[in-house]
Amino acid sequence: MNPRGDLSALDADSPTRSAALLLHALSEADRHWLLQRLRPEESAMLGPMLAELRQMGIPAERSLVSSALHEVPFLDGSDSRAGADTARGGMPGPLSATTDADRIVWLKQAAPVALAEVFRAEPPQAIAYVLLLADWPWRAQLLTRMGPSIRGRVETAITELQRDTARVRAASAFQASLLKHVCARLDAFMASKQWALLQKEGRAGGLAGPRDRFLSEATHRRAPWSGWLTKLRAWR
Repeated sequence: MNPRGDLSALDADSPTRSAALLLHALSEADRHWLLQRLRPEESAMLGPMLAELRQMGIPAERSLVSSALHEVPFLDGSDSRAGADTARGGMPGPLSATTDADRIVWLKQAAPVALAEVFRAEPPQAIAYVLLLADWPWRAQLLTRMGPSIRGRVETAITELQRDTARVRAASAFQASLLKHVCARLDAFMASKQWALLQKEGRAGGLAGPRDRFLSEATHRRAPWSGWLTKLRAWR
């Protein structure tokens, strides 16, 4: 155990040391955002280590950030599935979206029913974060489709995040990973048999019914929205 949280007492390959180095490599806004979302005891351990890294003049290794993003198991958003573009109803895949701005443009074209199926099982905080990233044309329809219980929790999370919108938008690395993840999830769903069935039944633009909820519960797994936090907590 390392109650002092200093680097010298840790093994070179310690996950705690790796977490500190990763945080050190982030921008100040990203680092602050993530530290706020760790438990108090975790932040208390990492705080002194980060201070020591700064005092020692250790340079931030930006490559650690890229490596960490690639290790988060995003769903494959490739277009190798047969008939993928047809299943999307002509909406192109996100492969050409190489920047956050491109991904936002792509997501703005999405059908609210598809987005609702993608988001339904996700944490309210993650949904709220996405909703604050842009002026989404489907925002009201998405919240309607989520149902009163989930919608209420999402709206509460939005209110909490809006108290510091500038910091939310400044967390660039987290924003990039989240947008990439949402695009991949949406692309996978829109190339699925479930989406094809919804289109065939003519319910792709309507409100959620019992069949919609069944499809969501039966076919969707909780996605790794918390991939960053999980990585930072790897020493537990």
